[in-house]
Amino acid sequence: MNGFGDREPVLPPMYLADAMAALYGYGAVMVALREVENNGGAGQTLDLPLVRSAVSVLGPQPPTTS
Repeated sequence: MNGFGDREPVLPPMYLADAMAALYGYGAVMVALREVENNGGAGQTLDLPLVRSAVSVLGPQPPTTS
């Protein structure tokens, strides 16, 4: 989705997977803190795989591209 039709693909100008995982991690931490505030939770485990974070922002593109 980035680049020109007659050349090699161009890399995005940022670390997309890292940035998206950080964004999802931020949201997960906020939800976990709210859980502790409301219910006195003992803690939670957050799992943030980089590939899943990057693919989630592509929407329907992965299965439709060849």
